Formats: sequence, C-alpha cells, structure tokens
Amino acid sequence: LAAGFLEPLESTSIHLIQKGLTHLLNLFPDRTCADAVADEFNRLTIKEYDRIRDFIILHYKATTREDAPLWRYCRDMDVPEPLAYKMRQFRNSGRIVRYGSDLFAPSNWIAVLLGQEVWPQNYDPLIDQRAPAQLQASMRRMRRTIRQAVEAAPRHEQYLVSRR
Repeated sequence: LAAGFLEPLESTSIHLIQKGLTHLLNLFPDRTCADAVADEFNRLTIKEYDRIRDFIILHYKATTREDAPLWRYCRDMDVPEPLAYKMRQFRNSGRIVRYGSDLFAPSNWIAVLLGQEVWPQNYDPLIDQRAPAQLQASMRRMRRTIRQAVEAAPRHEQYLVSRR
C-alpha cells in the first residue's frame, strides 16, 4: 500500500496495487521468471507511476498562486517532458493527450487545467466536423440534465441532517 501512495491530492494506492497485480498475473502465469518478463513488468509499472506523477505535478505547475515562495517555485519549475507535451497540446487546441490505460480521464485533466486557469489558445478543429445546430442542441441537453440533477439533489444541510 505504501508503494502506491504518491501524494494526498489524488488517491492512487488501490489503483496501483490493482495494476501491479494485473501486470503480475499477465506476465507471470507460472513460476519461471525470465529477465525479459521482469523487465516488461518494470517498464509497465514505471509508465503507470510516471503518468500519475505527471497528473499530480500538474496541480502544482499550473498554479496561479503567488503568495509564497513554494507556489512561485512550482509555477516556474521544469516538469517532465511528457507533462510539458500534454500541456502544450492542451494550450494549443484544448486537446487532451491520452494513453491507453491512464488512471485519470480527460475530464480529470480538463478539471485541473481549467480550474487552474490554463486555457487553450485555439479550439480543436475536429469540432468543425459537427454542425453548430447539433452542438447547440447537445449543449442544451447537457444543461437540462445538469439542472435536473441539481434540482433533484438535497441541499447540503438537508443531506447532513438525513445522515445523522
């Protein structure tokens, strides 16, 4: 469990344990342990940790805070190239670079990026493939669904009272 604890911002321990077990079962179906198989297990595990590391670093790198030396350092620090690449892609067109089995979905990345006021300079040109009326109708449906969910949800105080 301790090996999967990277940072309290994101709960990754259980995911990393499960991924480790999945890799172990997929790569070690018997008691032999060839160096090539161990190398592949290590490669997959390191990639998983690196992708999670990048998502966590983003929380600090994209900060708009300037009220302490820590935040200024984080804003100005160099980041691993895969994260720098993802940030460049998002800033260019709002695209989220995704790898096959990322723990964090595009919506997670968007929440952190936009929440930290990292804005795309352009829009994704793929959006031009859809008619404006179709996009507007889709947005109206999403707004309606969100509004209905909000209206159906209890107020915070009501929820807390109901759980006593």
